[in-house]
Amino acid sequence: MKNIESYDTQEIELSEISEYEKDILDNIIEKFSLMTTDEIVQYAHEHLDEWKYANGSSHPISYETILLSNNIPKELVNQITSDINYFKSL
Repeated sequence: MKNIESYDTQEIELSEISEYEKDILDNIIEKFSLMTTDEIVQYAHEHLDEWKYANGSSHPISYETILLSNNIPKELVNQITSDINYFKSL
């Protein structure tokens, strides 16, 4: 599998990213940048509750599933998914 260095990247306009978002990105890079793709997949399968085995295939994980897996209250999840669907329809 490819390592992160083998993918083309575009320069990000950092002035459009908040300090909080920069901290999140720094943490992600620190944790995962030295892992291979296979190692990241294995990590996801072991640590992310929203991942489900798809019998050798794949399927998208819904926003609702991700939010609920992160202990977001159901009422808020419903509002967020409603907002997402609204903006997708524009």
